[in-house]
Amino acid sequence: MSMIERIEGVISELKRLQQVLEDELPALDIEWLRKVMSRLRHEHPVFHSEADFKEQLHSQLSTEGLDAHIEHPFNPHKIDKSSVRRKPSGARNALDIWLPDKGVAIELKYPKKALKGTWKNEKFALSEGGAADQARYDFLKDIERLENLNLPGYRVGFAVLLTNESLLWRKRPSRNETFDEQFRIHDEERVSPIKGCLQWQSKIVNGQEIKPSEGTMSGDRDKPICLRDSYWPKWCDYCVDISKVEGVENVGGTATKFRYLAFKVKPQRKG
Repeated sequence: MSMIERIEGVISELKRLQQVLEDELPALDIEWLRKVMSRLRHEHPVFHSEADFKEQLHSQLSTEGLDAHIEHPFNPHKIDKSSVRRKPSGARNALDIWLPDKGVAIELKYPKKALKGTWKNEKFALSEGGAADQARYDFLKDIERLENLNLPGYRVGFAVLLTNESLLWRKRPSRNETFDEQFRIHDEERVSPIKGCLQWQSKIVNGQEIKPSEGTMSGDRDKPICLRDSYWPKWCDYCVDISKVEGVENVGGTATKFRYLAFKVKPQRKG
């Protein structure tokens, strides 16, 4: 084989590999996820619970021809111990959704405000989903988890938070700092990304230090969250007003707007 033939062979192989990468890249981009969420919205403008959200997104991905696994187990002992604290007793050791052919891991959160109604004659009744500060912490914890996930074939993660709780996407109106100041995930007038080690803040009131309550930091939320990458929040509308969606009736409650925040998360492996 001549040198020219060898060079042509190398060029041909490089083109083939480039084509393979181009075929796979759409499933690794945040815009791909937003398109999936847009298609999901037409079939499911509201979900009963986080489990329902997970089930329906899994079904949507499967419908689009992807090999999607729900509640995919992994060995927590394979997580990089140099960058992640010891996994607490009772913590989850399964991914919400895993796409093995693409190496994509997806983690979901669905904090809710009370809302009820019917969708195509099926009743839904959303109950309050907990405090907004805890919802912020739990979502950022998902990002930390995806950054440090060490799973064979894992290439990229997506952390998704869908909610009708406007406190999560709005900038706080008060100038007074809050306990969860470092966990804020709004995108209005933001001057810096979410990054670094984040933790609960104390406040000084009348010369005395006030710390977050034990209830606020319950469920292993007392530990800092350490992110290696930087994340700029960009909220997207999921359903502008559920009460105006065709097929939705008898809506009770004012939290009728649903928005979501999604981040693409790159695995941060050592070496």
